[in-house]
Amino acid sequence: KNARKSIRLNRSTHWYHRERTLPLINIHNYNEIMSTFTFERTRSIRGLLNAGSKKQPKRPSREEYLSQLDQKIQCKVFDRIQQRRHSAERRRISPNTSYFASNHILINNERTAIGLPTLMRDQKRDAEARSHASIMAGKRRLFHSGLTDYYKQTPSKEQPVGETIGSGKTINIAHQDMMGSVEARRCILNSEYKTMGTGSVKGDDGILYVCYIFRK
Repeated sequence: KNARKSIRLNRSTHWYHRERTLPLINIHNYNEIMSTFTFERTRSIRGLLNAGSKKQPKRPSREEYLSQLDQKIQCKVFDRIQQRRHSAERRRISPNTSYFASNHILINNERTAIGLPTLMRDQKRDAEARSHASIMAGKRRLFHSGLTDYYKQTPSKEQPVGETIGSGKTINIAHQDMMGSVEARRCILNSEYKTMGTGSVKGDDGILYVCYIFRK
């Protein structure tokens, strides 16, 4: 009996102390806590529902995708065609640009090396220089075209011009041949000239005949 009483006493004192140690909750605080918890939970649930209800972007059908792809390809093809047309137009305006480019570069390099301004290319002078270079290649010898005398006699038609001629296995050799001549070098490095034209033609003998024409 004493043992049973001690057990009951211990149990009663245990629960007593346990109840005394529990925190006291005010009824107003409890209601506030529960309302806050309910509001947060409701908002999270609504957020999940809204996220699920958002419309996903509609995937295009196979026909729509192929039509869009065809449009992109057509645009790219059109752009390439336009670029080719522009390139052909530039080549038409400036014929044989690659053929004459080396001569023009060599001349302007000589001028810039001593501080002179570069010369602008003149298509009419290119045609004249190439025509005379072709004549020299056909006759296999160097000689002046007589343009300087013609323009001196008719000054009203054209401004004074200068002309240099040379020959060699390559363009560089022909250019150095002209730079080795005092008269040709003075013509190439003349500060009064503004435009130039060049022509190069290889003869049957394998020699390249070159003609430079300058205009003030």
